[in-house]
Amino acid sequence: MTESEQLLLDLIAIPSVNPAFLDDPTLTHEQRVADYLFGIARRAKLDVELVEVKPRRPNLIAKLAPSGKVNQRILMAPHFDTVGLVDPSQLKPRRSAGRIQGR
Repeated sequence: MTESEQLLLDLIAIPSVNPAFLDDPTLTHEQRVADYLFGIARRAKLDVELVEVKPRRPNLIAKLAPSGKVNQRILMAPHFDTVGLVDPSQLKPRRSAGRIQGR
């Protein structure tokens, strides 16, 4: 299994439902996603910080500082939250027809 595949499997398994979509606060763990990615960025020696926007709903800022002249910048702005769950089994990643599937 590649590191990218493992990353995807791990992220699917972390509950991160937007609080607007559910009554069960145990499923809204955007903080856990941020903490997980923070650790990966830190191990990759990126300049990384968490900025709390709302309780348990932080932004993660990770920077790769080049050693030479900067010709281009890339900004990626993904989000950690997902929509509501029909069934908690959606948090169990699965492989089907050579693809990884899950929420």
